[in-house]
Amino acid sequence: PPKQRKPIARSQTRIAPASKPLASERAKYNREVAAAKLEAIKAGQTCAVFPELQIEDNHHIFGRRRHLLRWRPGWLFVSRKGHDWIQTNIEAARASGWLAPMGAYNDFEKAQELIKHPPFSG
Repeated sequence: PPKQRKPIARSQTRIAPASKPLASERAKYNREVAAAKLEAIKAGQTCAVFPELQIEDNHHIFGRRRHLLRWRPGWLFVSRKGHDWIQTNIEAARASGWLAPMGAYNDFEKAQELIKHPPFSG
């Protein structure tokens, strides 16, 4: 029988941990979302997409880039099912005001203007 070969040893490349400032900002954001979500639940707020379901996620209507990540007017509390629905029904979500229009996603200046008008103004 042919001689069996040993597997080639491969060095494992580890993913570098987040820098301390990034990890600190991420933790601050997570605390902020958790507090806002708890406040919304206490106020009786339910999922924007499926009102019979409880809030689980924070959906970012206008994206998460730079200032938008922590910009509260762009937050929408939804259930996991509601979040999945938004991501898979993009045009219907846009029509309902749960997702920014084409060309406005991840654009803070456009988001600031759009939030003043329906359907985003509430």
